[in-house]
Amino acid sequence: VREAIVKACGNDINRWPELVPFAFWSERVSIQRSTGFSPYYIAHGIHPTLPMDLVQRTLLVPPINLPLSVPDLLAYRIQQLENREEELHTLQNEVYQARLRYAAQFLRNHETTIHDYDFQPGQLVLVRNTRIENDLGRKTKARYFGPLIVVHRNAGGSYIIADLDGSILRVRIAAFRVIPF
Repeated sequence: VREAIVKACGNDINRWPELVPFAFWSERVSIQRSTGFSPYYIAHGIHPTLPMDLVQRTLLVPPINLPLSVPDLLAYRIQQLENREEELHTLQNEVYQARLRYAAQFLRNHETTIHDYDFQPGQLVLVRNTRIENDLGRKTKARYFGPLIVVHRNAGGSYIIADLDGSILRVRIAAFRVIPF
C-alpha cells in the first residue's frame, strides 16, 4: 500500500495524506492473487459497486500498460478515485474549441449546398414530391409539383402553400421540400 501511495503522489510526496483513503479503498476492492477474490467480495459475497462506476469521472487517467504490478494497479485506482476538476475543465475547453472548429469547417465545406430560403408571401415555388423517393418507378415521375404560391411561413419553418388559382392546400409543407421556381 505504501508503494502505491508513493507512486500515486508522483513528484509531490506531500499529497500522501489525501490519497490514503483512496489507497485503502483500492486495496479492499482489488482482486488478491492468493485467493482470486477481493477482500470486499470475500466479506460480502458480491462485487463492489465503485464510486467511479456511478458518478466519478475516470477518463482522466493515463492509458494502462499491461500487465500491472500490485502497487501500479493500486496507484491507477487511486488516480481514478481522485477528483480532477482542473483536468476536467481543460478537457471541456478543448472539446468546446474542437466543436467550434468543426462547425466552422462544416459551414465552409457546405456553403454552396446549405440554403435557408425564406420565401415571402406571394413568391412562386416548387414543392418536392417526396412520396416517390422510395418508389421503384421514380425516374419517370415528376420530382416537383408547381409552380405554387407561398401564402405564409409558420414559426416552425413549414409553409402554407396555394395553387395558382388561389386554392390553399390543407397540409403544411416542410421547408426542406420547398425550392424557388
